[in-house]
Amino acid sequence: MENRVLLAFVLSIVVFVGWGIFLAKVQPPPQKKVVEQKAPGGSNSQIGQEALSAQESQARTPDSDSTAPLVAPQPSQPQFVGTEETINVFLGKVTFVLSNKGATIHKVLLNEYLDDTGIPIDLVQGVEGKKWPLSLAANNDDHVSRILQNAYYDVSPKSLDLSETNPTGQLTMRLRHESGLEVVREFTFHYQQFLVDVKTRITAIPLASRNLQYRVLWGPGLGGYTESKTDYFAFAGPTTFVNNERMESPKEEIPGEVKFSGDLQWTSFQNKYFAAALIPQKGTKAAVVVNDYDDLYVGLRWNRFNPMPRMNIRFTLVPNSCKFWKSRDISWFGSWTMAGSATSLRFW
Repeated sequence: MENRVLLAFVLSIVVFVGWGIFLAKVQPPPQKKVVEQKAPGGSNSQIGQEALSAQESQARTPDSDSTAPLVAPQPSQPQFVGTEETINVFLGKVTFVLSNKGATIHKVLLNEYLDDTGIPIDLVQGVEGKKWPLSLAANNDDHVSRILQNAYYDVSPKSLDLSETNPTGQLTMRLRHESGLEVVREFTFHYQQFLVDVKTRITAIPLASRNLQYRVLWGPGLGGYTESKTDYFAFAGPTTFVNNERMESPKEEIPGEVKFSGDLQWTSFQNKYFAAALIPQKGTKAAVVVNDYDDLYVGLRWNRFNPMPRMNIRFTLVPNSCKFWKSRDISWFGSWTMAGSATSLRFW
C-alpha cells in the first residue's frame, strides 16, 4: 500500500513537471501573455493610445508655442491710437475727400461729370483694406509701411471751402509715432483747378540703420471708367512719360514691379475719359508701376536712402474738356495723350 502511494506521488510530480515543460514550449513568453490579456478588454488599449497621443501632444507643445509668433506676430503688429476723420475740400469743379488715416485721398468727386443717376463721378477706385491714393510706403519694410498707411495723423484745418475770394487753401497732416517716425504732409489746393501740390517730409532718425526708401502711390486703378463701343481706341491703365517716350504698362506685363528712371515727366492712370497723374517736382528718383496682389498702383520713389527725406509732387486730374456723356463714344483722352508732350499734362 505504501509503495502504491509513493508511486502515485512520483508519477504526479513527473506529470506536473512534464506539463510545465510542454506549456513553456507551445505558449508565448509570460510578458507577451500579459499584453494579450489586456487587449481583449479594449479599454486598456484605448487608454494607452490616448496616453500616447497626449504625450506626443505635450512633446509638440513647446515647438508649436515657439512657432506661433511666426504665424501671427502680434508684437510686431503696430497698434494705432485715434479715430478716423474725413476732411472735405470743395474746389468748385471738384471735391476731394481725404482721411487722416494714412493721410490719403478717399474720394475725388468731379462735380461737373455725373453718372446716369446724377451722382458725380468718383475717380477713386478704393476698396477698404487696400492702399488708398497718395499712400506712403517703405519699399523694404512692411512694418514701417503699415505705420505710414494706417496711423492717424493730426489734421489742420478740418475742412476747406475755396472760392473766388479764397482761391488757395492748405491742409496739413502730421504724424508722430512712438517708433520715432515723424511725417508732415502739406496739401495745397486751388479753386476751380484739378491740381494739388503735395509736400511730404519724413523724419526717421531712430530707423536710419534700416536704410529705408520711400514712395508715394496712386491706386488701385482709376475710377470713372465706362465701357462703350469705341474702347479699343484708348489704353486704360498705367502710363508713364519718361525719356521723351510714353510708356504703357498692361497688367499682364507687370509681374511685380517695373521702374522707370531718367528724364521723368509724369506717371499716371488713364482710361478713356480721365487721368490721374503724379508729376515729380523735387526729391524724386524714379517712377514705379506695382502689381500688388493683382492690384495695380503707380508711384514716385524718393531719391535715395535718407533718414530725413523730402518729396514735392504735383498731383493733377485730366478730364475731357468737352461734356463727358455727350462724347461717350469719342476716345478723346486716349488719342490726345498719344501725341502728348512733357508739358501737355500741366494745365495750371
